[in-house]
Amino acid sequence: MAQAERSTCDEGIAFIESKLTSIDDMGLQFPTVAAKAYLFLCGKWAEAFRNAKRDRVGPTAENAAALGLFCAVRDVERMYGSVLTAEQLGILVKYLCDIGLSSLGVKLCHKYKLPASSSSAQRESSFGSAERFQLNLAGYRMVRDVQSKVDPRVSFIPDRWQVDMIDAVDARSSLLVVAPTSSGKTFVSYYCMEKVLSNNRASAGRSLERVVFVMPTRALVNQTVADIYKRYGQRFAVLTEVQDDVTSYTAEILITVPQCLQQRLLSNAQADMAWVQSLRYAIFDEVHMIVDCTTGSVWERAIALVPCPVICLSATVGNVSALHQWLQKVQDRKSMPLQFVQYSERWNDHHYQVYVPADAPRTAPGQSFKPDDPQWTLGSSIGARNAVSCPDRLVDLHPVGLWATQTARTVIERHGSLSGQTKLSPSEALTLYDTLYELTPTSERKAFAHEFSPETYFRGEFFISQGSARRWAQLLVDVANRPQYATKVADKLLSPVVSGLSVVDRVIRSDSFDFAAANFFDAILELDRTDKLPVIAFCLDRQRCSDLVIATIQRLIELTPAPKQRFTEAERAKAKKDLIKMKEKLDKKKSKEGDEQLQEQIGALESALFTEAPVDRRYVFGGVVRSSQDAEYWLNRIRRRHDWSSDPTKQLLMKGLELGIGVHHGGMDKRYRDAVEALFRMGHVRVCVATTTLSVGINMPCRTVMLVGDNQLNPLIFRQVGIFRTLVCNAPGLKPSLQMIGRAGRRGYDYVGNVLFLGISPNRIASLACHQLTAVYKNVSVNSTVTASLAGLVASAQYEKDVRLAAQRTAILLDCPLGGAVDVVQQVFLKSIAFLVRHRLLRPDDGKLRWTRWSALQAALTAEREPGNVALCDLICSGVLSGIADAAGSAEKAATALLPVLAHLFHRRNLSEFCAPGIKEMTLDQLPDAVSLVLKQLEVDAIAGAVQFFQRLPGKPACLPFSRMTWPGPAPESVRCPFNALSGADPGAFASAGDFHRNIAPALVDYIKTIPLLSDLDRPASNYAVAFFKNDTTYTNLLKATGMSDQTMWNSLREWNTTLQCIASVVSVPGDKSLLARGLAVLSAQFNDLFTNIGSL
Repeated sequence: MAQAERSTCDEGIAFIESKLTSIDDMGLQFPTVAAKAYLFLCGKWAEAFRNAKRDRVGPTAENAAALGLFCAVRDVERMYGSVLTAEQLGILVKYLCDIGLSSLGVKLCHKYKLPASSSSAQRESSFGSAERFQLNLAGYRMVRDVQSKVDPRVSFIPDRWQVDMIDAVDARSSLLVVAPTSSGKTFVSYYCMEKVLSNNRASAGRSLERVVFVMPTRALVNQTVADIYKRYGQRFAVLTEVQDDVTSYTAEILITVPQCLQQRLLSNAQADMAWVQSLRYAIFDEVHMIVDCTTGSVWERAIALVPCPVICLSATVGNVSALHQWLQKVQDRKSMPLQFVQYSERWNDHHYQVYVPADAPRTAPGQSFKPDDPQWTLGSSIGARNAVSCPDRLVDLHPVGLWATQTARTVIERHGSLSGQTKLSPSEALTLYDTLYELTPTSERKAFAHEFSPETYFRGEFFISQGSARRWAQLLVDVANRPQYATKVADKLLSPVVSGLSVVDRVIRSDSFDFAAANFFDAILELDRTDKLPVIAFCLDRQRCSDLVIATIQRLIELTPAPKQRFTEAERAKAKKDLIKMKEKLDKKKSKEGDEQLQEQIGALESALFTEAPVDRRYVFGGVVRSSQDAEYWLNRIRRRHDWSSDPTKQLLMKGLELGIGVHHGGMDKRYRDAVEALFRMGHVRVCVATTTLSVGINMPCRTVMLVGDNQLNPLIFRQVGIFRTLVCNAPGLKPSLQMIGRAGRRGYDYVGNVLFLGISPNRIASLACHQLTAVYKNVSVNSTVTASLAGLVASAQYEKDVRLAAQRTAILLDCPLGGAVDVVQQVFLKSIAFLVRHRLLRPDDGKLRWTRWSALQAALTAEREPGNVALCDLICSGVLSGIADAAGSAEKAATALLPVLAHLFHRRNLSEFCAPGIKEMTLDQLPDAVSLVLKQLEVDAIAGAVQFFQRLPGKPACLPFSRMTWPGPAPESVRCPFNALSGADPGAFASAGDFHRNIAPALVDYIKTIPLLSDLDRPASNYAVAFFKNDTTYTNLLKATGMSDQTMWNSLREWNTTLQCIASVVSVPGDKSLLARGLAVLSAQFNDLFTNIGSL
């Protein structure tokens, strides 16, 4: 009976809370009705609290009910207190007193001038004072200080900083927004789109405006498409390297990647130039990618060249002031204002924990247990359901406790206090206060409590807000940093983690991943038991990701009991014979009315014989799925692939999706990764093990983020939001945008984001958290291909205003480099012009620089394919490629002969001397002598021009490469590294491209990309593209022969397909009957056919 009452009460609470958003919307017009709904919710929570106390189900259930009642009372008083009657307010006072918060009841009486309640003197909460109750139990559900107010321009109640964004868009200002993940910054993108669509409707097509939405990856583009389609229907188009919608020039919204936008901005085609002029807004999401060492220059060019206001969004940018100053300079040149909106507070706090395994088998209830205990390892939440008694293996990691690690102490000694960076949740702040109080001498405790106790600090507040709690926490952190406390308080707060890990610390230090792998399954079960799924477990090694998932799936399968057999073999055979006889009997009755009873018997027997046993939900991590049909759709997309139905490992991964666990990394099949993303969002998959493929913006928020082992981990993992407020960003040599921790805690779903460390020692955690990285802005946005495109823009302008606009965009790119080296960028531009003229890719004409026949080819292949595009133009201009095509005799043979030459210029994959013998056999043939001669001439000219250019640059003191020690004195005149020149090498001469790349002075390395110089032509390279085109083997065998993963091979071939189409589109013009043109056309068409049908190879 008691269980039935609790279930009915819980269902009532769940129903009302699911309607709270609608109730709040209704409350804007009908506050009295909304207040009654909240009062009904309060009554249900009070009933749940009474039931928990009466049935003595434990402190957890009682505290949960008390928290729910407190939050309901707080919300109804905060939002609708002005419309409540004295009787209703009296009920709220009684509820507060029932859960031991009589002091709040008294404050409520004073606020509304009510007579003192007779119940106001009842017992206190088990947590002590009302302030402690709020900090300890209600900390994650405190009211946020966001200064929200109703705004008719949007359909929700925006925060103050969100209103600032709306105002900037309405004023047609450019905007830089830096705010944490899930804070609500992306809505401004849709607000821009809605304004453009609204303006177009108002103009009735007289002047069509457009907005371009730039995402860093195709995966993000595909994800955004679904959301935009849901909002606006077919009013958008997609433009990526592999997808160009026919409506990309006419659509009002274009979703693209920076590479494609850059190509349009630099194009001198009339359609592209008209489209650029129609842009109203350009939105750049994840703009921190501008510091990426591979694509950062593309982002810089796109932002600088776009002629309309820009909206730049990012979760966190390192050295944000430098980016802000650069954007301000660029927008000033465009005569456009720039607004900067920075919001640093996360909606949800993070709760950090370390997994500590049990150190002894369980021999009696309440004692520790062994991980293999069958009562424990029974799958989804079974530990909680069966009330298995076990110790808590998730030990809280207090941020101040990290001050006690050797790493943190070293940082403090060198750089000063970490108190300004340490961030605490309300409960962590209360723990810190209690620790400080214990460490305070007895004679001073009274004064300490009078100044810092929560009862004193929050005396004037009714309900504690999140902002007030954070200010109090920062005050305590400053106190903890005082000399008399710093060491003692940190040691005391870290001791639970240190003592828990003392048994396995040696194992962690020797091989953290072995420890993590051995405890991964139990850690997931512990998260499941404590209701902290879904989880994304980050492990930065592909093979180890797969190993963790496969081992977990196998463990679940082993634990799952075999389904009870309905029939023995003899009974099954007899039942099948009976089924055949019954069907024959039914067929004979077709001419009659039929036998409904017989049909029912046949249906029941078929169901018993052929229906598979349902999955035992006790052994599944998956949650409740909103639509089983949608889940089955994603699973069937993978099942249809032949390789997934025949490969045992892939079949096991498919079984894992059914059990609620998946893996996500770049080596996995794209359909599988898409299924993992979709099923995770549905709730069908609640455990995902991933690498950095989930780090940039993919919408997969979760309740918990787990970091598994410290292999390849670096401080960038804390870039989004870490234990300390350390704003870091990409630096050379480090992987960009590891937005891992920020995924924990879904706004609108969770009140707290959990971060769990598995197999990572506290000292290593402190190393990751304490070391701050500063963004290094060293993009060089100009090279010879960009220079040729800019010259084409100016030369192709037909009207004076177009000439001025093209000149202005060119000047912005040259005068406003992100790195600040204006003189260097301008010299690169002049050097590139001289180089292009020498190689007949630009020609002077009446004071202007005009394109030649092959300039379009260089521009079509874009700056990212330099220097291969320059080398290809030289080979065509010299007639060498035409000679190879003519010697082949036919277009088909010319295609086969030309591809090996192109394979040396584009998308090379050099082979290591240590690769497997089978892979080493898959090497490209040597280049023909005529081709080598042309490329050697290009190499000599490029090196000579580079040396001349570098010698004009202002020098820097010599610097040793490893110790970074410098020697004062005059700037070195040598382009060669001065310490390498000590061996006798000519400081101004280089024997080859390899010699140039290896021995250039360190201060000049950043400018190597501006030199159109092919390197590594003397090294063996894989002939994967040639083997694929010749179609001598199956695609699967090609993967084995080259040693490349499926995803790597597919991406490489996709790049090849795009490159060949670009080349053919320029060279194979109508009317050109040469074998070179026809051979390249055949090569492009046949390669495209093979790539399109890659699934059937």
